[in-house]
Amino acid sequence: MFGCSTDLAIGVLNGVPAVSISSPSDGDRVDADTLVIEAWVSDPNNDMDELVITLASDQQENIDAELIVAEGLIRFEAFDLVPGEHVLTVQAVDPMREGAVD
Repeated sequence: MFGCSTDLAIGVLNGVPAVSISSPSDGDRVDADTLVIEAWVSDPNNDMDELVITLASDQQENIDAELIVAEGLIRFEAFDLVPGEHVLTVQAVDPMREGAVD
């Protein structure tokens, strides 16, 4: 009788979320009290309500924004942004801590 030993690691296959900002476009100038940021977010393994979706600016630590989610399109309505040029990013992170940023 022969014995056999194999090391085997069993994991969970997890796809990475995707994020694509659709509005405003790069370089846009916005003169409004409320800035609307729209992005497409998807994840092959998770529903939208399982993702942590955040909005960030390189010029302002805390952004007062309302998040609206509808069929993969997310919409932030940002209030009280400090005047100036901002680089805005939207990030989506799934429960397995895989994430994407645009």
